[in-house]
Amino acid sequence: MESDLPELRVNSSIYKQMYELRLERIKILQILNKSLGPLVMDTRDFSLTQPLTEWLQFNRTVFESKGGCYINLIADYLKRPSEEAEQKLLDIGLAPHQVCGEHKISKQDLAYFREILDNNHKFSDIMQVEYPGIFEQIQDQVIEEELQSRPQSDFDKFLGLLQTRVLGQEMATAVVASALSSQQSGVEKNHNFLFVGPTGTGKTELAKAIGTIKKAFISFQMNQYTSSSDSARFFGSPIGYVGSDSKPDLAQELDRCNPIKSKSSKGKEIYTVKNIVILFDELEKAHSTTRQSFLTLFDEGVVDISYTKRGEKGGSANVKIQYQLKQSVIIATSNLFQRDIVHAFQRNCSSNEIVNMFKGLNVKSFESTKYSPEFLGRVAITPFGPVPRGIPYQNILKSKMNIFLEEYKKELGCHDIIIKEDARDLFYQSLEDILYGEGTDLRKVQLFLEEIRLAVNQKKNLCGTISNKEFTLYSDNGRIWAKITIFLYEKYRDFPLEPILIR
Repeated sequence: MESDLPELRVNSSIYKQMYELRLERIKILQILNKSLGPLVMDTRDFSLTQPLTEWLQFNRTVFESKGGCYINLIADYLKRPSEEAEQKLLDIGLAPHQVCGEHKISKQDLAYFREILDNNHKFSDIMQVEYPGIFEQIQDQVIEEELQSRPQSDFDKFLGLLQTRVLGQEMATAVVASALSSQQSGVEKNHNFLFVGPTGTGKTELAKAIGTIKKAFISFQMNQYTSSSDSARFFGSPIGYVGSDSKPDLAQELDRCNPIKSKSSKGKEIYTVKNIVILFDELEKAHSTTRQSFLTLFDEGVVDISYTKRGEKGGSANVKIQYQLKQSVIIATSNLFQRDIVHAFQRNCSSNEIVNMFKGLNVKSFESTKYSPEFLGRVAITPFGPVPRGIPYQNILKSKMNIFLEEYKKELGCHDIIIKEDARDLFYQSLEDILYGEGTDLRKVQLFLEEIRLAVNQKKNLCGTISNKEFTLYSDNGRIWAKITIFLYEKYRDFPLEPILIR
């Protein structure tokens, strides 16, 4: 074969035949001109059974140098499958049996098939037959792209915000997030909740979290309204009675929420209040008369108040005001039947079962604390239960501990406060064993953090004026300790002080 090209020597006659078959009349210089560098061919890179990656890459380079288009080659095969069309794909590693089954396909090769489908859906059927694995990968890719490009829903946004504040109460946060997302769509309906469950599970904290989403947050501690006359403190006293010349507590709080005056009707001023949260904490502790006085508020979102307004120059006038709540959330919390609720959660009862249990126990409760059927019919009873042991509870410990340590480090003026790196899991397991109880009172965690503060503060002066000190928390035999190390000359060393027993 006469050529002005450099001679390429191949020792084996079999490989020489392969070479001549594959490279007939191909100018090696055309390949070299594509900046591929010197072309080195080793006979060990050839295989008579299955082409190796290097050989396929070489074939593809040749194919590209001749202006070949992979997409057109695949499309030609899909239009009319034949041995000749399949052989062309075989030479470049894109024949059906080469890219299906256990064989991997590169992202670039997958893009060729994806472009064919995107431009012409009629290839779907034949591609599903000839390239079933590729077809499924493209479907998965499209679905993933759709999900990633989908804007976050209002529900997901609110759920994320609430669950950063209240951990371990997935059911309650989901119910509230659903209500908030419906209001976000423009529905002016109010949502009313009765949060029930043990003390310390996050009922009040969830109400406060909702308050950060809404425009304003109002809270009343209902153990301060135990008298039968205390309803007047919310809605006003009759003219001539004690307190009738003062604006009621609820009206004063609503005035801070920038109410908008809409109209006056029959001597009554009417205001609209939107996007607020009202919390009545531990409502069962209020007098039953006060609880019943809230029926109109929970039913219609309306607050009617009256009082005697004193003039600046003497004289007085009887004033009637109506506040109309829109897109607001009204919450009452209750600690009634908390032991029963804990046991129900431990039996894995559903939310509906716990709600029905609560209603049944309420019927048998004392008159002074029970909720009327009319009131319960106006609220969504939302149970709060124990935080599950293990990862859910330890995640709460980690979250609260991280916040505490970051704040306390600044207060203490030390280099760092850390948890022993190689025993963190053991530390949090020990902490869970100490604090969990029934998993209901998360305030125990905060109290324990204050114990750390107290124990370390009592010993910190023993460190003298050394500022480059580090406190390490660790567990040993089920107890929690803190030890001090100091940083001198680029090295840490233990401080000559006995470890501090926290608990």
